[in-house]
Amino acid sequence: MIAVPARRLHPQARLPAYATDEAAGADLHACLNAPLVLLPGQRTLVPTGIAIALPKGFELQIRPRSGLALRHGITVLNTPGTIDSDYRGEIGVVLLNTSQESFTVAPGDRIAQAVLARHETARFVDTDTLPPSTRGASGFGSTGRTEIPAVPISASNAPKGRLDCAAVTVLSTATALISILGLASTGLLSIWTGVAAAGLISAFLSALLLLRPKSARPR
Repeated sequence: MIAVPARRLHPQARLPAYATDEAAGADLHACLNAPLVLLPGQRTLVPTGIAIALPKGFELQIRPRSGLALRHGITVLNTPGTIDSDYRGEIGVVLLNTSQESFTVAPGDRIAQAVLARHETARFVDTDTLPPSTRGASGFGSTGRTEIPAVPISASNAPKGRLDCAAVTVLSTATALISILGLASTGLLSIWTGVAAAGLISAFLSALLLLRPKSARPR
């Protein structure tokens, strides 16, 4: 167990405390002179009335309490907040009310939990190139997704169902053309029927183009 010096800045302030022996987070308490009402969608800084001195190489992470989040929609806005080892000011918790109802924070209420964590200090080196990786520059939800490359469909690689559909189109179009020609022979072909015939002829030619061998198609 690591000893962390803590100073009470107000008489009513309470030191962080673990609820159980194996709890990872220590409860932080609101240090208030009167109840504080959080309106729906409102955020505010709630004081804890304490200041600490962390050992070098450690941080204190401020996280929401699961009970407040589940039952009342109260969370820590900048979760996890970070208390650096060289900070000596009062610890404050930025609470946000995400619910549709007002929430009251009473003096001494448990408002967040604090987790002590080790950290490393990096030395950033300026460089013109970075080593390659499988992921590369992909980000913002790109992992776990498989992109399927688009492959142009031709007569040689088209699914069987696509060719069957084209064959059906050819047969049905040919049948319709025969019927239209029969109407034309009896003098019953109207202007609108002629327009429909033009559309059928276009569909017929498109289907034939789909069925043509790859080598016979225009480039």
